[in-house]
Amino acid sequence: MLVYPAVAAVLLWPLALPSGPLWLAAYWTVLLWGYGSASERTALIAVWLIAGAVPPVLALQRPRLALELSPPVRAMAGLAGQRLYGDLFTDLAALPSLFPDSTAVRQLTADVHRRLGDWAGARRLYQEVHEAEPENPDALIGLGGYYFYQGDYGTAVRYFRRAVAADPGNAAAYFDLSQAFSQQYHFGESSAALAQARALAADEVGAWIAHAGTDRLQVPEGGLARVGELRGQLLAVEQGRGSATRRMAEARRWAALLAAAGVALAALALHLVRRPFGYGGPGPGPGRGTERWLRALIPGYGAAADGRGVLALAALVPLAALLLLPLAPKVGHPLPVVFSPGPAPLAVAAAAALALVYLLRLWRELRAA
Repeated sequence: MLVYPAVAAVLLWPLALPSGPLWLAAYWTVLLWGYGSASERTALIAVWLIAGAVPPVLALQRPRLALELSPPVRAMAGLAGQRLYGDLFTDLAALPSLFPDSTAVRQLTADVHRRLGDWAGARRLYQEVHEAEPENPDALIGLGGYYFYQGDYGTAVRYFRRAVAADPGNAAAYFDLSQAFSQQYHFGESSAALAQARALAADEVGAWIAHAGTDRLQVPEGGLARVGELRGQLLAVEQGRGSATRRMAEARRWAALLAAAGVALAALALHLVRRPFGYGGPGPGPGRGTERWLRALIPGYGAAADGRGVLALAALVPLAALLLLPLAPKVGHPLPVVFSPGPAPLAVAAAAALALVYLLRLWRELRAA
């Protein structure tokens, strides 16, 4: 009578561990691995390794995902797409607080002030960028633009000339220089500067002239051009937050991959030990009617019974996805959306989809009978 409790203890002891059902499933797959076909064994190993690789992969991607959903990146994306939204300036204000000494942040903020017509605020920031980076042509053009619109064309010419000296290939600097010369009635110098701009970017200069009534100057979006630099800084901040705690968490996640590899090695070792003694033959199979119901109700059963392990695994993927759908708000990353359906509608959708799947499976089996 003690045999049955002993057998139960041998078969069910993983339930005493944390996440017991998961370890129980892994333990049973180790015990049964040798009974499968080559395809089924390959599919099981693939499942173990994929399940072990998911946590470290998610851990590596989490900082980048958090970066993409962060307010500063949303603000920069809105500026790049020329989209204004309610929290744009609140989101953008996070950048100076994170990087108070960043020249790239100052230049981006200066571009925003200029877009809004606040040339006084833009000039102050362009001046700070110029002091930090004296050869920054976009900051020089921005300063020249401020003095141009103030009517101080002589000072504007000096800044545009410095921008040309800093970047001789900058067509916008030559174009703006020609506009400043024209305002001073220096038409010969204006024509020469415009010709140089045409030589560098003829199509763009033609478009600028066509819109000269509204945009007399061309001030490059130097701040937006440094978005990649800012994203790198933000990613470094995100990766550095709670680095000690994160390292411990990542170590635990990598342990999942090691555990999966250990399960695969345990299955192989047990198989090598048992193989010399042989495996018992298959027991009596279910009747024809029972077989039909099993094929209809258990996804992958038919493929597994035929020794096609990869197809059996593929048949389980949609079922697993539907069962996990109600848990999506908990297992996924929160997205900045206005409306979230919540778990109840997701559970209803998953139940309806499962019912449809099983109705189709039953219809197919009954039609094939």
